[in-house]
Amino acid sequence: AIAVILFTALYASLKKRIGVLGESLILMDRKARYSAGSGNEIQYSDAAILIGEHFVMLGAQPRIFPTDQMMKHVYPLLQSAEYITPGKMQGLLMRRSKTVLYAIIAIFVALIGVLVYLLF
Repeated sequence: AIAVILFTALYASLKKRIGVLGESLILMDRKARYSAGSGNEIQYSDAAILIGEHFVMLGAQPRIFPTDQMMKHVYPLLQSAEYITPGKMQGLLMRRSKTVLYAIIAIFVALIGVLVYLLF
């Protein structure tokens, strides 16, 4: 069950897009809904970019998005954005993503199951 949830989360993140229009950064979620922002309307951490209700995970190594394109087009726009700590970003994303919530619940239930198995 955990593998299915994690696969679903990965698949959903692969369908998200990042775009640039002038000085604005545009995020598209997996349902083709858009958020655009510039400056302090954008929040970012090392792992994700958040505008309004939409976010895009940047991914671990290897990066989901080409590094050269990110360096050329996206990172310059983040200079005027609000950097937030990874912990704060995780909290913000958990409130916005049901998949992440389901993954946490599944892991918690699995840990309880292991604990019960070991104790009895």
